[in-house]
Amino acid sequence: MAKQQAVIYVRVSSKEQEEGGFSIPAQLKYLKDYAARNNFEIIHIFAESTTAKEAGRKEFTKMLKFLRTQKKACHLLCEKNDRLLRNEDDAATVKNLFMKTEVSVHLVKDNMILNKNSTPYEIFIFMMFSAVSSLYPRNLSNEVKKGMIEAAEEGHFPARVPIGYKNHRTSKKKTTILVDTDKAHFVIRAFELYSTGLYSYETLAQKLASEGFMIGKRKCYKRNIELILNNPFYMGEFNYKGKRYYDAKHTPLISKELFYTVQKIIHSKTSPHLKKHDFLYSGLIKSPNGYSLVGDIKKGKYIYYRSTDVKDKGLKLLKEEYVDEMVENMLKNLSCPPEFVENVMNTLKNILQGKEKYETNSLEEMQKKINILKKRLNQLYVDKLDGTITEEFYFDKHEEWQTELDELRVQFDYLSSESDEILDRAETILTLCKNAYSVYMKNNNEQKRILLKLLTSHFLWDGENLTIELKNTVKLMFNSVIFNMVGLAGVEPAISGLGNRCSSY
Repeated sequence: MAKQQAVIYVRVSSKEQEEGGFSIPAQLKYLKDYAARNNFEIIHIFAESTTAKEAGRKEFTKMLKFLRTQKKACHLLCEKNDRLLRNEDDAATVKNLFMKTEVSVHLVKDNMILNKNSTPYEIFIFMMFSAVSSLYPRNLSNEVKKGMIEAAEEGHFPARVPIGYKNHRTSKKKTTILVDTDKAHFVIRAFELYSTGLYSYETLAQKLASEGFMIGKRKCYKRNIELILNNPFYMGEFNYKGKRYYDAKHTPLISKELFYTVQKIIHSKTSPHLKKHDFLYSGLIKSPNGYSLVGDIKKGKYIYYRSTDVKDKGLKLLKEEYVDEMVENMLKNLSCPPEFVENVMNTLKNILQGKEKYETNSLEEMQKKINILKKRLNQLYVDKLDGTITEEFYFDKHEEWQTELDELRVQFDYLSSESDEILDRAETILTLCKNAYSVYMKNNNEQKRILLKLLTSHFLWDGENLTIELKNTVKLMFNSVIFNMVGLAGVEPAISGLGNRCSSY
């Protein structure tokens, strides 16, 4: 039997992984074994190290160009969805590749093979997998954030220090906060002068600028003074992620009494501005110049949207009722039949069952590595106590192995819950598919805005027409629904660019 041609694409998400030598070789071995089992001849290997948060991967682009020039049927082998793509543009590109060429895409560990004969359910699930492919980076990011919160709990400010202080690195991953003697006296003077009640933000900025107070290469201005005078960091406290931490480790520049004296003066000069209206589409609709439209009320009852930028002078006002009509019509058109939802869920469960063997083996391997690292760390500590290793060697190795252990634990937890995460996300998306209009209409304005941001990439008002563009991932998923409803595979109806002439107020 003649061998079919195949290319391999492998990627690691950091230079450190590439240099470590464990990720790309592991992917290559796995995919070469898969190719051998399926009688594929590997004609090219594309490998790169990049996070791919944005478009522009060199090897990915070369691979696409190479595949589009192949006249024979060809197979693209990749370990998993999140190794192949990371954003909506990539998902759309790969989907067009296997729908419009003779290329079959094999996501081996995801138990998926996609080509122009794939069912609408498989295409829909591929797009959902694309949507959840960022779960691991988010989990890793959450672990980093958790570490920063722990540092904050211990009194260490885990962010960039304000003017008047500077970070001093004591090791590769540790810094201490020192007073910036060149700037600190200006900060102290700002509090002292403002506490007299004789200055505003503006006049104080002018005075300190005349005395030589610089922010970077620029003289200080009103906003700098406002940020300084309202920052509790200078009295030995700090805010982080919405929480106040009172036992900071850094040296305060001013007393608490001076800080709160200044706060009283600030509050006496300002009054709170109450938000009178909750305009549903404020900030969602853009003008042709890229400026956001804001809501307003005319004659006490008519809500309309307008641009406040001078470049949009003359742009007609947009009535909210016309936006409501377009949004509601769009959502009604996004509904899909219950039988489609049922078929997607059944297909997805079958795919996830096929992944079970890989996940079980991967979890077992990870657990072995975790146990090995734990033993290493314990023995390292014993060696340090026995004096058989130096303090420097201990701290270097401890940091290296502890970091590796933390990353493995994150991967283990993610892989353990990955299928549940995918099913939960699928149920959320499919609930929306069943009746997007009903889900939208029963929510309040805040929840409606969240839903619109989830579904749409932008609203554009040019003074005559309002265009609502669906996100690529959403568009392609709902295209799959339409394929199923009309029985057309390979035909892609347009959902984006929904436009309507809207009267201005």
